[in-house]
Amino acid sequence: TYRLCNTGPETWPWLWCAHPLLAIEDGVLIELQTGQELRLLQSDATTSPVRHAWPELMTDAAEPTRLDSIFADPTDPATFCQKLFVRSHGLARLCTADRREQLEFSYDAETLPWLGLWINKRGWSGAGAELYMNLGIEPTTSPCDFLAEAIKAGEARYLEPGQSTSWPLTLTLSSGEHP
Repeated sequence: TYRLCNTGPETWPWLWCAHPLLAIEDGVLIELQTGQELRLLQSDATTSPVRHAWPELMTDAAEPTRLDSIFADPTDPATFCQKLFVRSHGLARLCTADRREQLEFSYDAETLPWLGLWINKRGWSGAGAELYMNLGIEPTTSPCDFLAEAIKAGEARYLEPGQSTSWPLTLTLSSGEHP
């Protein structure tokens, strides 16, 4: 459980984002509620503003990119790298294709109404090294990466003097037979 307290004399803007960054193997699936609003942080994949809904990202390609199964096919040579935000219902799950291993994130969707996703399928290395796969799965208060952006977009939270707020984040790792 996280807790934020304003002990000062002024109202303070804030945003919060969990930032686990996970190494991803071929075959991993991303399970979120289908049809949720999806916002791109920035995109080279689209040429005009397009409304997106999880799990499909509309691009200039003939078929949309399926984000839920972007890591599923180890023979697919396509690369991808994008930060995006999905309107959240408080539950996100990563699982192996056979569903024997799962990592579940559960949280209060009123406090954390967005899920930031940094999806890197051999599209970026950051250090000139060999390209790799990783995933940031980030429950957050705002669909912005920076407080100044959140304030400008009307997506920041404000904490009054003497006020506090708290929110839980639960991670559950499981393995074995699953439906």
